[in-house]
Amino acid sequence: MASRGITVTYRLGCDSEAEATDLARAIAREQTVEVPPGVGGDALQARVIGKVLGVAPAPRQNAGRFHVRIGYPLEATGTELTQILNVVYGNVSLMGGVRVVDLDLSPAVLDALPGPRFGVGGIRTLVGAATRPMVCAAIKPLGLSPAELAGLAAAFARAGVDFVKDDHGLAEQPAAPFAERVEVVADAVAEANAATGGHAQYLPNVTGALDTLEERLEGAVAAGLAGLLISPGLAGMDAVRWIAEGPRELAVMAHPAFAQTAPGRGEGIAPEVLLGTLHRVAGADMVIYPNVGGRFGWTEDVCLAINRRLRQPLGRICGRPGRTRGRPGRTRGRPGRTRGRSSRTRGRSSQLAAVQAAPAAVQAAPAAVQATFRRPPGHIRRALPTPAGGMKVADAADCFARYGPDTVLLIGGSLLMQKDLEGAARRLVEAAAEAGEVGGPRSAEGAEGAEGVDSGEPSQ
Repeated sequence: MASRGITVTYRLGCDSEAEATDLARAIAREQTVEVPPGVGGDALQARVIGKVLGVAPAPRQNAGRFHVRIGYPLEATGTELTQILNVVYGNVSLMGGVRVVDLDLSPAVLDALPGPRFGVGGIRTLVGAATRPMVCAAIKPLGLSPAELAGLAAAFARAGVDFVKDDHGLAEQPAAPFAERVEVVADAVAEANAATGGHAQYLPNVTGALDTLEERLEGAVAAGLAGLLISPGLAGMDAVRWIAEGPRELAVMAHPAFAQTAPGRGEGIAPEVLLGTLHRVAGADMVIYPNVGGRFGWTEDVCLAINRRLRQPLGRICGRPGRTRGRPGRTRGRPGRTRGRSSRTRGRSSQLAAVQAAPAAVQAAPAAVQATFRRPPGHIRRALPTPAGGMKVADAADCFARYGPDTVLLIGGSLLMQKDLEGAARRLVEAAAEAGEVGGPRSAEGAEGAEGVDSGEPSQ
């Protein structure tokens, strides 16, 4: 019997169960051997072609649609993320009326994927947030100079914001080139932390040409940074995997640009599968998605389904017991390094140095974060939902109540519109602290996915 690789549930637009069954068999063939019957021999095809495990009408008034479950053997999927994605939705993405609505990864596949490097616990230690929700602010718009962006970042850091991220549109433009922007903004945030005893983390956008990615990561490390922002849809999801299991101890925030996963579509990959499962197992510690009530029109059930998949127990990684990604014990950056600026020693080689001013319970150098929150053998760490997209400052309390403490709330334009930017950011931080005292997400985070598929822990 062939070893199981993955099981995919597709929603098909078909007029009858017989039509859905025929299409499911065609998909199982297309996504594996991609040849007519008999080519390569019947024995080979029987071993490699996906198996149709079930066909049923789709729930929730999806007239003319059926859910089909197809199991793909490990021999077809392998354990590389790129091939897994190819089998899930490679050639079938060229068909009309086919949508991925659920995905179950076998232990063998999960064993090969890194998952979040820091996870919820590691991120909390990184920013000194023991129990409360966390807050992220974006520096923008595109067109500002590095000094102007640094001024925004410093105001957010002084206010106590946990994360200050580049807007995902900040890349290698003339107004604020990557290297100059990272150096200036990192310094501004570190100086604000030193002045206030805070521990805000700056996350630069490293999305860009593939041949510049390593240089950008090195730039982030040299600037003493603890994390980064990347758009998997633009850079490639395997870029996230490469970062997450590489030697640089950097937390990853994933942005959904170019994800092509809006709810209600007849094709594509459902948001909870793409953002909730795939971004998490690829290595994102924090996953951004459009919040309910924002400018993208996503619904609460979609958001809750994403949250559930990011937080639920997942995996049995048994291939390398006790393995830790990166290099435990290695300190991030180069302490005391002078960064080519005429005898000016940074003296705060990492933004994590600011955590030393926090209470002893949350003091942690990178190595300590890794040691304290080392992934338990056999499990993918949980990731943090990061709702965004047209969020308003006035809605923060409701968002914290809806999603609970294991959340990073991202607000950009609404915060930047405030006349007293630092004061508005401080009130947002205070709202997060108050929500941490109340605790608990609402019970609306149920067991069913947004598109009618059980989103519970995969059976393994």
